[in-house]
Amino acid sequence: MTAKNFPLPGLMLGLSARLLVFTIFFVMLSEVAIYVPSIARFRQQYLEERIADAHLATIAVEAAPGDMVTDELAMKLLDQVNAYGIMLSGAGMAKRAICRMRIES
Repeated sequence: MTAKNFPLPGLMLGLSARLLVFTIFFVMLSEVAIYVPSIARFRQQYLEERIADAHLATIAVEAAPGDMVTDELAMKLLDQVNAYGIMLSGAGMAKRAICRMRIES
């Protein structure tokens, strides 16, 4: 029997190289599959919290006599919810707004 010399595959043609590439590909694919829904859920939760804070501020305005609040209370409400303005509107009701006036110097 004579020994035959079989040519060795190149660096990127070997089984171990292909396995490494497929492993990296599927790990990255799974990272994207986990990361994207996580970011979407974070954004949704953030917006829901902002809406809830604004709703609490409008409830405070509705509780005030005549739906009028002092400028000081309006600023405290807007600072608490970290907003520049809040507007409440609905079917059959007048629009109510709390606004912060920016003073430019």
